[in-house]
Amino acid sequence: EETVQPGVDRMEGHVDPKGNWFFRDNQRPLDAAAMEDYYKTSVPILQPGESVEFAFKGRRDVTLFTTKRIIDIDPKGLTGTRIEYTSFPWTSILGFGAKTVGKYMDNDAEVMLWTDMMYFPGAGDNPDTPGMSFLEIDFNPKLVDVVKMKRYIAKRLLGTSPKVKLDPNTFALAPTNDGSDNWIDWIGDNQRAIDPQALEKKIREEQGDLLLEDERLIMAFKSGRDIVLFTNARILDYDVRGLSGKKIKYTSVPYSSIRAFKVESAGSFDRDAELAIYTRNLWDLQKVSMDFRKGKADIIAIQRFLAAIVLGTPDDATRYLSQIQPFKHKKDPPNMKSFASWLLDNSSEEDASQTNEVLHHDPPILLADEQVNRAYRQGRDLYVWTTHRALVVDVQGLRGKKVSYKSIPVQWCRTFEIETAGHLDRDAEVYVHADIGRGMTLDQSILVKKHDIYTAHDYWGRALIFDGELAPSVGEEPEISVW
Repeated sequence: EETVQPGVDRMEGHVDPKGNWFFRDNQRPLDAAAMEDYYKTSVPILQPGESVEFAFKGRRDVTLFTTKRIIDIDPKGLTGTRIEYTSFPWTSILGFGAKTVGKYMDNDAEVMLWTDMMYFPGAGDNPDTPGMSFLEIDFNPKLVDVVKMKRYIAKRLLGTSPKVKLDPNTFALAPTNDGSDNWIDWIGDNQRAIDPQALEKKIREEQGDLLLEDERLIMAFKSGRDIVLFTNARILDYDVRGLSGKKIKYTSVPYSSIRAFKVESAGSFDRDAELAIYTRNLWDLQKVSMDFRKGKADIIAIQRFLAAIVLGTPDDATRYLSQIQPFKHKKDPPNMKSFASWLLDNSSEEDASQTNEVLHHDPPILLADEQVNRAYRQGRDLYVWTTHRALVVDVQGLRGKKVSYKSIPVQWCRTFEIETAGHLDRDAEVYVHADIGRGMTLDQSILVKKHDIYTAHDYWGRALIFDGELAPSVGEEPEISVW
């Protein structure tokens, strides 16, 4: 049995105001205790140890937020006697967000929830629909504070989850602002860096509901009026909308929901570095992209932090943060030129030990305890199979200065297949399918004159079928030679 969260107002004794006709479709609060009693006795859909924390009602629909799940109660037909009860367990929620009401002709405030459940593919001219993969609840902004609802959901999903421990004495930026202006105005200047400690202080002073009590800000990046926050529990996108800036969209992705990630350095003619994260959601949260201004963000540091927490544990990320130097702006990611020179070498045969050395230091992509088991060259690109992930290094542009690193954790790889070369085909193929979004596939060609395709079959068989028995680590003699 789970108890109601401390501080939750169940609105006991509350009388339904019903709202005016214009807002009747938007959800309004109900007495959660009375609704709990009703749905345990009259319509027994709740479990004995389940408590209702919030209850809301639209024109006919009812939404219950319980200690176990979110229940959407939807009467069907003219009479409403046929009722559909849809449950979204808290464990199925991958991301959450909220939209505040705007200033001009905008009367809706919404809470959004992204799940790991099904969507409905369209057919013919009919578009895809989110089905159970995405839930959006419209609230009456005069009766419900969606920012507080967002905080409630954050507590429910993140409150007991392990968090990265942050020691401000080992990871800090020098202050860049005297703190005298409003925090939204303070981040509006495109040329100003954000000190995470100073920004966290301003957020807690001016918008205390944005972060949880034990949530710490690790990194912060801005673009115009918008900011992206990396906390010790999630990635939080703060998106200011409209001319007045009154409508704000908050989107939170817990680190536990990230299934894969990719970083891309800035190129010669491209001023932006990029980050993409991938989840198991089948709707519009399956991929989230962010741009970072060249020279204003250390994209390699972001990659290593995500690697530590996605491929490892929060404790791994804590150790990583305690070892790195304070964040400093760089014109380019560290040692990117020397790495590109090595990758552009014409040699097609890769030594796992050499690749392991390069990717640990030049630039430092791999984790300290991560080892390269196999490395393959395909044109200018590199496919690396490590003890933790499948890593694709994609060199782009004429000069090869723009480089992306895409990481697919081995734990989310589910199936694999190999295809031998044909009579007139020099390349064999390896396909590794991951349980990410609507499906992510690693598609790799292997030159049959230089590689034995069956060693790839042996490798992934060990990794995915035989209890994670990956190929020997660097420094050990492999049973079957890749070359």
